[in-house]
Amino acid sequence: MAAFTSPSTRSSGYKVTAANWNELVNDLIYLGSNTSSAGRPAVMAKSNATTALTQDTWIGAVAFAQTDEYSTDSSMHSTSTNNTRIIAPAAGLYLVTCEMYASDHSAVETLHVQIRKNAAGSVSGGTFIAQQSNAFSSNGSVLTAGGCQTLTRLSANDYLEVFVLSEANGESLSGTTQSHRFGMIWQTS
Repeated sequence: MAAFTSPSTRSSGYKVTAANWNELVNDLIYLGSNTSSAGRPAVMAKSNATTALTQDTWIGAVAFAQTDEYSTDSSMHSTSTNNTRIIAPAAGLYLVTCEMYASDHSAVETLHVQIRKNAAGSVSGGTFIAQQSNAFSSNGSVLTAGGCQTLTRLSANDYLEVFVLSEANGESLSGTTQSHRFGMIWQTS
């Protein structure tokens, strides 16, 4: 069982009010996650990299080397070691999301975003979790956005990675205008 290192402590007779309800809920969630984080274990990794895409070829796991947008548990993502991975610190059900941005394209073709568990950087490794297909924008004023969101059950220390495939020729992932994002948040055990 997790120890109370960061949740608040209250004296006997303390009354819960609307003003302090969220704090109490986070303390209870913290205990349920069985981790040392405050509240739900959560991370949002970011990348501003530009990566060339080869038509009809999955690129290796996408690296997220920028400072995390947020992280309640430092064990969930490293910007230097295995930065393609986000790691589950505790077993449970997780909400997972990713947003990838690519250059615009002159025709409507497809950008595929896939999430895999314990894949070791290989699109054929590990376990398939989810995939979503999105159309490239043909409007130079609109970002091409590819995303994927799912709920998945993970064991402690399972990790997830993102892979991308373009059906268009000569395009690239481009995180310079809008950072690519990849994150997860623990929901329940």
